[in-house]
Amino acid sequence: MRFIVGAIGTLASIRLCLEVHICLQVVFLHDGIDLETQTHVRSSISKIKGKTHIDFKKIELDCSSFPKFYTPSEMTYARFCLPDLCSFSKVIYIDTDFLVCKSLYPLMLIKTSSLGVAAVQDWLLKSISKDFHHDTPFCVDGNKPYFNAGLLVLDLNIIRSNKIFEKAKDLLSNYPQYCSSHDQSALNYILNGDFERLDASFNKQNVRSNLSPSETIQILSDRSANIHFITQKGKPWNTYSRYPAETMFRILLDYICPSWKSHTYTSTEKKLRFRFFLAPILPVFFRLRGVFKKILGKCSNQEMKASINWQIISDDFKLLDTRVADLSQLYDSWKEQIESRISQS
Repeated sequence: MRFIVGAIGTLASIRLCLEVHICLQVVFLHDGIDLETQTHVRSSISKIKGKTHIDFKKIELDCSSFPKFYTPSEMTYARFCLPDLCSFSKVIYIDTDFLVCKSLYPLMLIKTSSLGVAAVQDWLLKSISKDFHHDTPFCVDGNKPYFNAGLLVLDLNIIRSNKIFEKAKDLLSNYPQYCSSHDQSALNYILNGDFERLDASFNKQNVRSNLSPSETIQILSDRSANIHFITQKGKPWNTYSRYPAETMFRILLDYICPSWKSHTYTSTEKKLRFRFFLAPILPVFFRLRGVFKKILGKCSNQEMKASINWQIISDDFKLLDTRVADLSQLYDSWKEQIESRISQS
């Protein structure tokens, strides 16, 4: 339920980037959302022209022996249920925290690896060795590339016949301490680099060290990449942000789901707007507080990290302030794209 608004925004952006004549078949994996919410999802997505069929499938998976996720949810393991919950031979799996600006349709036409998976290399954990412990009791090649599991092209026939997901689940159960990235770790270990590499533009992982504001503005203007909001605190429907990708996500929600703002979002928006207003002085504030703590013999690491973080944010905002005309044009063109596809019925 915490990701319903994100799912609506993600699905709406997928539909928006598909040509009207292409039918979108969605298998919506969930852990118990009610019929009223399902109706709300369908009615929101139906506002965008184009045939979209959504089947809601409740996952039934024993995750008790798997590593606990950092939020009170087991939905990260939901993709393991796909081979049993749908009859398709090939699917695109996508997390519910994407702004899709580049059509996913070409992914249905590509070939997967011999083990049935195509994915984008992870921006940070570029090789398996970046994720696994060197004393792992199972065989894995640390030099092989490592993928981000937020978007996967899956040949389910191959995955079923090779029992790929069963092997991943067994590894999670037997060696949870080695799977720091949960199901993503297990899948990478089982595949051991045998996945088809997709262009990074299909899953552009939205962190400052991977994507600068200038780069974001360019790819959003060109509609040349999909933005994946990978950080837990950076979900655009939960946390206010001045950054362009998050703003475009909210603009889309305003059209198709006007009541999307939750108490969590509204309660933090005013606070964050005020902090963003103070962004130019916050780096100095936290640095001075860190120095004061150090003089008192206390740990100052948290303050120093906050100072660095707010300096980055302040610099980003200065850049965004110089690109006001570009951002206005970007948002206007996005609104025009949405309005051209909103159904009048």
